[in-house]
Amino acid sequence: MFTWAAYLASDYILVPVKPEYLSSIGLPLLVNSMDEFRKRYEDHNLELAGIVFNFPSGYVPEEIISKAEVKKDAQKYGWYVFENEVSYSRSYPKGAREGKPIFNTSYARGVQADRFSAFAEEFAQRISL
Repeated sequence: MFTWAAYLASDYILVPVKPEYLSSIGLPLLVNSMDEFRKRYEDHNLELAGIVFNFPSGYVPEEIISKAEVKKDAQKYGWYVFENEVSYSRSYPKGAREGKPIFNTSYARGVQADRFSAFAEEFAQRISL
């Protein structure tokens, strides 16, 4: 019910995927969910903006395999996979605690801000903002 409510409130879906096996096996379920929604709400235009890899662990062998599997599924379904990733930063919870954007927290790092900005730019281009 919550998923469909989110679909109704949205024009685009952004799918964050942690590059590990257990996070990626749900993609076929997402296909089914979106198909069922589109059948019921034919007049609602819902697009998948793409898949973004987030929160990499640094465990390189697993991440390489998982990313390859996700990209294979994405190609099968015609989904876009963002080039830019959103890696974990301590600035996210710190920003929430301080009530500030991650770029203005006491732990803000320029590299992380640049990565996030690059993803935001790619996302905006993808959905024609």
